[in-house]
Amino acid sequence: MIIPHLQLQDLVKNRLKHNPAVALLGPRQCGKTILARMLSSGIPGDYFDLENPADVARLSAPMTVLESLSGLVVIDEVQRLPEVGVKHFRRLWNRGASSQTPRAR
Repeated sequence: MIIPHLQLQDLVKNRLKHNPAVALLGPRQCGKTILARMLSSGIPGDYFDLENPADVARLSAPMTVLESLSGLVVIDEVQRLPEVGVKHFRRLWNRGASSQTPRAR
């Protein structure tokens, strides 16, 4: 089943309203990067492409960099830099979740 990028973009935006983090998962070449770029276009935030050495260098001290960011943060190809993984994100996700208004689930 092929789902158009605009429909997926709306779905992810909706998920981001209720969750501090959303992961785009799928097989190679299925359009994850295109969708991530579409989502980050025109929205305040930061985009890291871990196939780009300059972006990898920016994340050499992950918590120092990530804690100072606000808005949407996209990290494309995150599997290329495992040390930036969940242990660093968990603190940021929890911080984002605690700053959100409590809501019924």
